[in-house]
Amino acid sequence: MARPSLILIQIGILVLACSTCSTAAALSLEDRFQQFQEDYIQFKKVVNEKEVTFEAELIELKEKDQQNRKIRESLVNKINELEGKVAVLESQLHQQNQHPAAIGPINVSRNGINETKHQSRYIDGMPSSCRDLQVIGHTLNGLYSIIGPHAVDTVYCNFNKSRFDPDFENWIGYQDLKTRSTYFHVQKTEKFSTVDIPIPFERLLLNEGAAMNLRTGIFTAPVAGIYFFSFTGLVQFQMTSIGVLSEFAVRLFLNNQEVGRSQINEVSAVTNPYYLIPITLQSTLPLRAKDEVWVQIARGSVYGNLFDYSDTYFTNFNGWLLEEEIFNYV
Repeated sequence: MARPSLILIQIGILVLACSTCSTAAALSLEDRFQQFQEDYIQFKKVVNEKEVTFEAELIELKEKDQQNRKIRESLVNKINELEGKVAVLESQLHQQNQHPAAIGPINVSRNGINETKHQSRYIDGMPSSCRDLQVIGHTLNGLYSIIGPHAVDTVYCNFNKSRFDPDFENWIGYQDLKTRSTYFHVQKTEKFSTVDIPIPFERLLLNEGAAMNLRTGIFTAPVAGIYFFSFTGLVQFQMTSIGVLSEFAVRLFLNNQEVGRSQINEVSAVTNPYYLIPITLQSTLPLRAKDEVWVQIARGSVYGNLFDYSDTYFTNFNGWLLEEEIFNYV
């Protein structure tokens, strides 16, 4: 504050000096002294006023600096507080991921109205209802996939409804999901009449999933589910006389247990060696993984055989996976 005053004094002296020089010729020494005193008094008055102004401004700057320091300290404290809260939340989130636990409902105030919201939480396994979807955080109405009793189901969830409302969840249908494709088609190219063994095949048309063994004629289920099987063929009876019963039967086996049979009989005389009769057998079976299925000629099938040549392919055995039971995977 002393330095600005000194500058003003110097300026004032220069002004007075200039003024004195300019009027030296016109004024007497006494008059000049009187003039100098008046100018000095006026100058001192101005300097005092400036000092007061500078002191007031300095005080104001000090007060503002003090306020800024307090604001800065407050901001630093708030930043430290927020960083601490973030660290706590990160720790809680980490613990929740390591040890999931249910989190109950929380109250949220919106425009003065209290609303109850549910925080997302962990559930054991895949969701099996719209309620489970809501629990893990879903809020948008729409179609969702859930785990049903034996398959993946599609449901429509209306989260605007109460979970006790019948329209909260509507079942749409099930999804035909398969972990692998399984289907086969095999044929014979030669006659066959051996009983009580799986019918072998010589020609492979399809074997997606490699579940059918062409040489042994045995199908091994790769996964649990519902399977369809179909067997067709032409039976050739030997020539017989009147009154002789000719019969031929094929049996479908599941793990050494007969689950299906088809039989044809001929009681009249067979005089044509190319007398052919079709035989068919179909079945839909629930299988577990590694279950075995095959077809064999039944014991007692006399005077007959499956009729095939290298280019005829009358005997066909095929099957495929209709629905896979995926409940074991979830």
